[in-house]
Amino acid sequence: DAISFNESLADGQVLISNGERYTLGFFSPGSSSNRYLGIWYTKVSVQTVVWVANRDDPINDTSGSLLLDPRGDIVLRRRGRWHSARVWSANVTAGENSTAKLLDDGNFVLIRSDGNKTIAWQSFDHLTDTIFPNMRFGMDRRTGPNRRHSIRSWKSPDDPASGDWSFDWDPNGVPQMMLHNDRRTKRWRYVPRNRDTIRDAIITSNFYSTYLSNNNQSVFTWGILNPAMVSKMSVDSLGHLYLGKWQDQDNRWIEFNSAPKEPCDYYGRCGPNGNCDPYTEPVLLCLCLSGFEPRFRDQWFTKDGSGGCVRSRNATCTSGEGFVKLENMKIPDTGAGRLNVGMDLKACAQECLGNCSCTAYASSNLTSGSPGCVTMYGDLMDTRVLNDGGQDLYVRVDAIELAEYMRRTKGHKGKKEVLVIVVMSLCAAIIAGISIAYCVLNCKRKGTKGVTNHISLGIKYDVQKENDLDEESDSFVPVFDVNDIFVATNNFSLDNKLGQGGFGSVYKGLLPNGQEVAVKRLSQTSRQGIQEFKNEVRLVSKLQHKNLARLFGCCIHGEEKMLVYEYLRNKSLDFFIFDKIKGLLLDWKTRFDIVIGIAWGLLYLHRDSRLKIIHRDLKPSNVLLDATMNPKISDFGMARLFGEDQTEANTNIVRIHVTRIRNERSILHEI
Repeated sequence: DAISFNESLADGQVLISNGERYTLGFFSPGSSSNRYLGIWYTKVSVQTVVWVANRDDPINDTSGSLLLDPRGDIVLRRRGRWHSARVWSANVTAGENSTAKLLDDGNFVLIRSDGNKTIAWQSFDHLTDTIFPNMRFGMDRRTGPNRRHSIRSWKSPDDPASGDWSFDWDPNGVPQMMLHNDRRTKRWRYVPRNRDTIRDAIITSNFYSTYLSNNNQSVFTWGILNPAMVSKMSVDSLGHLYLGKWQDQDNRWIEFNSAPKEPCDYYGRCGPNGNCDPYTEPVLLCLCLSGFEPRFRDQWFTKDGSGGCVRSRNATCTSGEGFVKLENMKIPDTGAGRLNVGMDLKACAQECLGNCSCTAYASSNLTSGSPGCVTMYGDLMDTRVLNDGGQDLYVRVDAIELAEYMRRTKGHKGKKEVLVIVVMSLCAAIIAGISIAYCVLNCKRKGTKGVTNHISLGIKYDVQKENDLDEESDSFVPVFDVNDIFVATNNFSLDNKLGQGGFGSVYKGLLPNGQEVAVKRLSQTSRQGIQEFKNEVRLVSKLQHKNLARLFGCCIHGEEKMLVYEYLRNKSLDFFIFDKIKGLLLDWKTRFDIVIGIAWGLLYLHRDSRLKIIHRDLKPSNVLLDATMNPKISDFGMARLFGEDQTEANTNIVRIHVTRIRNERSILHEI
């Protein structure tokens, strides 16, 4: 397993490590006739080379030999016409009586002859395309200008010369590893998530990895749970980081995983400030981070998010800013980030707010157990959602976005408290649910009858008659395609959520022509059934008044029932009258105008419309406000239709309570 001074290794001879795991010798790859000095697995029948000494300087015959020269340097020579020529060397001086030895971990080392037997040179510091199991793949900041490990692909399976793809440490900012080509075009980024174990796209349950980072060095190590298993991690000529094991039964390598593999693995798939979420496919892949909107809206509707996102509002570094918490995230590129050792998250938030260029922060906990955080500056690149093991990312937003986030999360927490009760109720209702499901299925079949054409948000807006909504109605209602609704609302993201009521949630959407809409998505467990849904569509489609919310269309897809309304920028009245701060924006004149506008809307419903309609659910949350604070009555799910001379209605639906009637009177008192 070793050669000493005055010994040599000729072509045809080999060194085998003590445990017979690795072999060092001369080889010719694939169909090539060139000769190289390399290391390969001893017990793998298909020769798999993991290290090459002279990858860019092949020998064209079998005259090569490896020896230790008088200075104690490892030298590879070939026979020339008149004398031997040096092809490659370790370029060190280890002194006389030094020894070159192949270790059982695959490391080829040059050992000095001093009493300490120190290592003067090792192949682990000069890798080719493979990271060996249990080796320390790191970046040392103490030895000159950030000396760091790197692996580089072969040019082709028949040529071990330096290829196009490299995987190495990014020396900038917070430590991370990058797969890139010669032009430094980034293809895949690997950032460790904690100091103990790392599970990412290339790590499976059969493997483990560790990561350590401090002011002096950053070290990544991967290993194998079964020591007898032969495995490898390498970068191939096509630009993939490969992880696999040797299968003796099949006499071939089995791939465990590789990266990049899925669309969200590719670096910057969704552009600056975009968030790649593979769990929203096939409807949508790219979403904007909180506080951002698509840079190129036309591309967004073709599901191309590579252009990224920009701030929804240009103002930055203003009073009232804060952070939105995003869970299970792969944190953005930290090349322009800063590692703050010993700083907890609370202090990190203050640090970020104190710098106008800081856009996000996250916990680090990468330095020997010490707390710490990473602050990020400028555009947030290469962010994605992970299925498990992700980190919490805190994205900086303005006061308006922060208020919306606080409102949403407060409501979300309240729902969690009710979850146990809901689950128990559902379990008790399983038997009854089977019967109900049968009835719903029949209703669904009837409800979808006649719906054969849908409006595509990117193609046309033709209006069609929908017998499904009302067989006796002469209403013409646009029907939107469900996939286009998903695109318009950014996949019903929380950032687009405007509010929530008893029947479901309302989301902001954007049509390709730039028209902003509000999509009312009925909850499948809501109190509003298909009859109430039809009722709302039927009534609102016939109403035209400046103080009534305008209906653009609807969508029925399976259990999904959605209404597409005009978007009103100031949301609903309850956002103002029940908020001490926002309530200050409503002076006496504005309040008076709102009351008058509601009265005009009710007068139209009760007297001036060709249909006499009683709303029955008028409350502040159902009064929307446009950009000029003009009120518009919405949500007609509970409304009732009267005849021209009818003053009372008989109904079997026990929902006409005094409180319903009182709502239309007491709302004026609230204002």
